Amino acid sequence: MIKINVSPISDPSHGWYAVHKEDITSFFAELITMFSHYSYMDKSFLYLEEDCDFPLLHSTAENKGYEIKFLPDFYSDSDSFVRNLKSFKPF
Repeated sequence: MIKINVSPISDPSHGWYAVHKEDITSFFAELITMFSHYSYMDKSFLYLEEDCDFPLLHSTAENKGYEIKFLPDFYSDSDSFVRNLKSFKPF
């Protein structure tokens, strides 16, 4: 079974789920144009926003029979580092 590691990240106002870009391109390429600009990205990860983009990935993973493995949460009492990253753009 394919396992997708996901790291929940949140601050007092919002949350995201970090997913490695390789997992996105290997297993969810059809979703790349569907993610919103409310998600963020860096060199290695997509930080999918919690309300729309991550649920899209999660439901697609379930439909494909993939397992989502949630890693430990990362919570910040102030603005998360995610807010300083580039907004998501299809790659």
